[in-house]
Amino acid sequence: MFGRLLRVTSTVLVIAVAFVTPVLATSTSASADTVVNGCTVVSSPTATNFTNCPGADLSGANLAGVDLSFANLSGAVFAACTSTGSIGCAAADLSGVNLTDANVSNSIFNSCNIVAGCDDANLTAINLSGANLTDTIFASCYLLPTLIVACDAADLSGTNLSGANFSGAALGASGTSAKTNPAVAAGANLTDATLTDATLTGADLTDATFTGATLTGAALSGTILIPSGQTVSAPGGAAGALVTWPTPPSLPGATPGSCTPPSGSTFATGATIVTCQVLDDAGDVATGTFTVTVNPSPTTFVASPSDGATVAGDSWLDAGASSPDGITSVVFVLNGGVESNVIISDSTPTIYGYIGAWNSTIVNNGTYTVQSVATGTNGVSTTSAPITITVDNPAGSTSVVSPSDGATESGTSALLDASATSGVTGVSYELTGGTLTNQVVATATETFFGWAALWDTTSVPNGTYTLQSVATYSGGTVTSAPITITVTN
Repeated sequence: MFGRLLRVTSTVLVIAVAFVTPVLATSTSASADTVVNGCTVVSSPTATNFTNCPGADLSGANLAGVDLSFANLSGAVFAACTSTGSIGCAAADLSGVNLTDANVSNSIFNSCNIVAGCDDANLTAINLSGANLTDTIFASCYLLPTLIVACDAADLSGTNLSGANFSGAALGASGTSAKTNPAVAAGANLTDATLTDATLTGADLTDATFTGATLTGAALSGTILIPSGQTVSAPGGAAGALVTWPTPPSLPGATPGSCTPPSGSTFATGATIVTCQVLDDAGDVATGTFTVTVNPSPTTFVASPSDGATVAGDSWLDAGASSPDGITSVVFVLNGGVESNVIISDSTPTIYGYIGAWNSTIVNNGTYTVQSVATGTNGVSTTSAPITITVDNPAGSTSVVSPSDGATESGTSALLDASATSGVTGVSYELTGGTLTNQVVATATETFFGWAALWDTTSVPNGTYTLQSVATYSGGTVTSAPITITVTN
């Protein structure tokens, strides 16, 4: 996807500086077969029966949605300013108007006055396919030698301009030390449009469609189709990144030149302005710019356990991580066997690194890889190189995961969860305390998160108890270390 068609030229259009706040004239609603500012709008127009108002003053008229196809509006004024009476400017509302095959050559869609200010017609989403727009003004400025320039321009965003004749039309404006506001035609359909001798100074044609458009002979000195801005992330810890972009297509009358730095260069972290050139048919060179932004990526590595270590039961995980923009989080992921990029622990930053805890009994015995994933404050993440570990828990081991030691439980659906090593065929929970000794209070089901069960705590008296998980395996049973809980209902 390419960026905007940019043009810079010394051509000076009619210009205006606004010293006062413009006062818009009151709009007049228009409907079919209605006279608007002396112009009769024909309903259901055809090639032989159409609105015929050459030179009409339609400034300030509300023509939104009106069908003006085939209309003859050559020389019509759709935006105008006055310096007498109610000082200000008035512009027509043409949003959604159908001007298919209409003649609006030599018309004015934008107007400025040194006293009154500037205004522009609303042309959003209108249909100008096949229209004659020869020498039409869409953008204009007013310039005095000792004053700053003010400009305004029509908005053609999303407009259908396919097949339209823009020969000699002004889609942009510029002036020495001028504050320019060129026409906007972002996303416009210019398929097969004729732009011969059109002035495109600074016009925003981002993502416009130029298929089959004729630009040969247009005033393209200073025109360039440049790529859109590029945003990439540097590899973890790298000072920059290699950035490429597609070569802009050649357009009739304009040949893409070189960019500095060129595509395929390594760009340092931060923002870099890229300057590109283009040649027109007259051999003139123009320049345009876009920005390449390279976001820094964090660096990270697993510090503990060591590569090749064997772990069992509860294990501490430690990672190093840094980034020029700071670190927001570090997590640890496990791969191997049936596990794929499973987050096994988050971490807490300490003076010893980013430390997390992991109960290795929640996975089957076997060989795995562990990696740390660090995320910087800019949202860019880096995954460390993997280390290899072997999980080797004794057959039939189990431990209570939830509730935690010292917890208080109540209600009819308290969650019980326990870990157990591979080979275990079942887990139950036993309660001891008061009049109870090794009382089975729940039988667990194996889930992705361990051996889970719901327990109705109202089935036992309030008080303090010890809770243990009991795992059954081929060699018999094994009981976990006890945890203390308090039942309060």
